Amino acid sequence: MADQQVGLTQVLERIDALLQASNRRRDQVLDIEQLARDAALPAETVHTLLDGGQVPQMEFSALVRQRFAQLRASRLRQKGEQREPYSLREIGESFGLTGAALSAWGNAERNVRPSVEAVAGIERFYGVPRGFLYARPDEALADALRPVLEALEDSADPYAVLAARHPGVKGLTLRRFLTLPEQEAQVVQQTVEALDRLLHEDRADDAGP
Repeated sequence: MADQQVGLTQVLERIDALLQASNRRRDQVLDIEQLARDAALPAETVHTLLDGGQVPQMEFSALVRQRFAQLRASRLRQKGEQREPYSLREIGESFGLTGAALSAWGNAERNVRPSVEAVAGIERFYGVPRGFLYARPDEALADALRPVLEALEDSADPYAVLAARHPGVKGLTLRRFLTLPEQEAQVVQQTVEALDRLLHEDRADDAGP
């Protein structure tokens, strides 16, 4: 399973390593529109982040409004032969807020800020994790990419998975690792993963706030 603490850069590095091992390209496995729906991000933001670019930081209220609009536009319900967004009234009434009140902060009227209760209520309504509406774009995209990474790891050979997770370890060492008894292999893997975490922490400390 993909590490839930691994950020976007590391997720993409692992995906690229697994794709290289299987002679495939990103455009053969990454669906930009699907990633945009899963992350509730504009497709152009997904493109920018995948290309290694930066997106402007947004104030909390603006970020929540944008994510809510994307979420509502991408999580549609079936009505007859058509699919349409849930109404603001339906969403708001699910947690005790009127559609008008939800519309007021959704449209940034009268400088109304989204309450913690409203944000949590919307997340419950759509069945998304707590914090989904205010996650940074890179965090949201990393979460959307994790199922892709897990699928690639499930279909790859163990050597490719280990090489993708620990690119600094030499290939010969990894091949010898695969011949170890299961219990010894688990100890070695836990040790490598612990060292890997420490390395990322050191890099984060060096980068500063």
